Amino acid sequence: IFKDFEFTFRQDTLSIDLQSTRIWKDSSLISIRQLQPNQSVMAVSYDNSLLSLPSTQSFEKLYTSLPKPLAIDELYLREKKGAEKNIASKNQSNTPISWKDILCWTALLLSILFVLALATPYAVFCYYRWRSRGTKNTKQKAYYTYRGLLFYLHQMDIQPQEQTTLQFARQRIDPSYQISFEVFMNHYLSLKYAGSAAHPTDYFLQNHLDIWVQKINKKIPFKKRFLCFLNLNTFIQFYFSPTNEI
Repeated sequence: IFKDFEFTFRQDTLSIDLQSTRIWKDSSLISIRQLQPNQSVMAVSYDNSLLSLPSTQSFEKLYTSLPKPLAIDELYLREKKGAEKNIASKNQSNTPISWKDILCWTALLLSILFVLALATPYAVFCYYRWRSRGTKNTKQKAYYTYRGLLFYLHQMDIQPQEQTTLQFARQRIDPSYQISFEVFMNHYLSLKYAGSAAHPTDYFLQNHLDIWVQKINKKIPFKKRFLCFLNLNTFIQFYFSPTNEI
């Protein structure tokens, strides 16, 4: 800049004198030994000889008129754009977290935990169903089938009233849903207490749980099933009910 006119997009070499120059980095004075190659600087000269030069918009005319070397009074180090971005990024990362941000993140975390909690009963039922389908061990397949159905019925608020599981199957489940749960219970009890020789092996190879749930779902509206699976109190009670264990 010379006499309020700025010359831009110039790449010229100029001889300068830094013997009496004050070099500034931010608000601190530094020595010339601290300068590094390829640093961006702004040079300021208060040379009185410049006052006599006429105003011009031709850099070539100005360049030929400048003293050689040009005495520089002050030199200001300028950060490069990349460095400026890094400083801005660093400043942003050092910005303290406000209470509003903390409350928002806390609310989001609690919302996620709440949704996960509501989804737990259905996730547990899916686990029983998956084990019932996938296991090759006859005793385990029978156990997860039995356990999965009792869990499903309990979550649908269909629970034994001071009955054994066999009585529950005979008196309440089979008359209402026609799923032959009593037959399964007889085989299951025989398998559990009498050993593998006392039951038909092929019987437990069927996916009874899937078949039973399909039949029960036909008599329970979707809205009720959906709301029942959101009931965490019923879910917790299942694991404290003595009638759900044999």
